Amino acid sequence: MNGHTPADGDLAKTQTKFSMPAFPEKELYKHIDGANALEVFDCDPIGRSYADFILLPGHIYFAADDVCLDSRATKNVPLRTPMISSPMDTVTESLMARNMALQGGLGIIHYNNTMEEQRREVDKVKRFENGFITDPKTLSPEHTIADALAIKERYGFSGIPITLSGGMCSKLVGIVTNRDIEFIRNKNTPLADVMTKEIETAMEGCTLGQAYEILKISKKGKLPIVNANYELVRAEFSVRAKSTWHNNPFNARVSAARRTD
Repeated sequence: MNGHTPADGDLAKTQTKFSMPAFPEKELYKHIDGANALEVFDCDPIGRSYADFILLPGHIYFAADDVCLDSRATKNVPLRTPMISSPMDTVTESLMARNMALQGGLGIIHYNNTMEEQRREVDKVKRFENGFITDPKTLSPEHTIADALAIKERYGFSGIPITLSGGMCSKLVGIVTNRDIEFIRNKNTPLADVMTKEIETAMEGCTLGQAYEILKISKKGKLPIVNANYELVRAEFSVRAKSTWHNNPFNARVSAARRTD
């Protein structure tokens, strides 16, 4: 299905920013063998379905990358790509919502489950390698390897900051990654015995680029963010997060929503 086909006398020109030659529109439509929208819909009142149409590609004189698809799901939720996945239990859970977000769209978690299960699915999306991780999961030195493995199983990551109190805004004393615990058989071993105590950190207020440069120089995989008192603030950064963010320039800041109607 094609757009309006100009009359033979229409000498409207098509010009692009790439200084391509201008052509009369009648030349562009000369070889079209389909019908335009007016011809299709301004006819007998016959019902039509999507299967009744074959959409013909039109000729363009600009690059596909020049097309802007920016839109908004709501007033405060911009999208780079106007795509929203259906809130169906066979379509959108955390995996679909993450991938929709990486492509600039939005995933809406279905509600064919409990409120707690919905919250968990949204939580998984929010914590998925998204650069600075707000409110990261933390443990104390008294917690065990089993506790760390439980976080890894639930959230899919193993870089866990260790603080004195086991919570945020407490002094950072170490970090536990998969390399620290994967070969230890006794899962009741305290994290104080296995955690990495020499930690590369960044100060509160650093940018994404600054954090990445620190990791590149230190050759570490995780970078806790601390304040002047060496207390863990509400952020964490991983080198994989930077890679994911950089390689998906269309990804959305808001990546999942819970259906409420």
